[in-house]
Amino acid sequence: MAKDYYGIPYALDSSYLDMEITIQNNDGIGFRPFPIKSILLVFAAITSCIIMLSKTFIASGSMLQKGIFIAVWSGLCFILLVIGKTKQIGLEKILSLLSYIQPGSRFVSTRTMSPANPLIRICGFTKIDENGMIHYVDGSVGVVFDIVGNASVLLFSDHKNAIVDRVDTFYRKMRPKTTYHYITNSEAQNVYMQIAHFSERKKNLTVYDSDLEAMIDTNEHFLAEIIGNSYKSLHQYMIIQAPNREEMNAALNIFYDEADNSELMFKFVEQLDLEETEAFMKNIYSGEEKHF
Repeated sequence: MAKDYYGIPYALDSSYLDMEITIQNNDGIGFRPFPIKSILLVFAAITSCIIMLSKTFIASGSMLQKGIFIAVWSGLCFILLVIGKTKQIGLEKILSLLSYIQPGSRFVSTRTMSPANPLIRICGFTKIDENGMIHYVDGSVGVVFDIVGNASVLLFSDHKNAIVDRVDTFYRKMRPKTTYHYITNSEAQNVYMQIAHFSERKKNLTVYDSDLEAMIDTNEHFLAEIIGNSYKSLHQYMIIQAPNREEMNAALNIFYDEADNSELMFKFVEQLDLEETEAFMKNIYSGEEKHF
């Protein structure tokens, strides 16, 4: 049975220095929470200022000169050490900005004669084999699936518990080193099945009628050229990534077992072949469609 509530752990990409503490007086009144890193940086800035005012040549200056130094030092520390919403200090932002200003950091050439390493650093994979399996630069492999979930059924209370329990059980069986990537694209509607249906109806006609064939041809043209090209719909994909083929086979066994035995989590799954995977990747990296 799935839990009614799940605790959200502290971010895995944060260190102890990113943890926030609250400074309060005896009455419980204090400032807003501050990260430990911010407090340590302020302490280091004040200590450095005191040392330079007492141990360096600045100590021999006048009060006006010392006041100017303190003002300049405070402003510099505020710019370089203040922590923003991204949990980065100002110095990190300035270094990132300097690297971004360089034209070579903003553009990647994709010509045949250009080095492939810059593009590989962006996409993260080296090739797609004949089976549609993605080979990543770190040695891991991935497989892309076109999936249809069951989220809308959660609107009905009688199905909610069954779906949540099934999803909870599925992720409990997930391999430790396997990663599931969910990608939602806004793409043209798939009309292959409808076009095939009209073609089959035309093939099975027992009586030839020019008007009837013209109507079927019109429907096929409307589906292929109008609906298939102009109308967009959301398509969801899932990439199963594993460190090696052995782990991938184990992850696929769990995935296929879930898809074959129940529709509570996946109503439809289809593995993409080489051409479909290449089109999927091209769609992502060309920037022509929307991705969520």
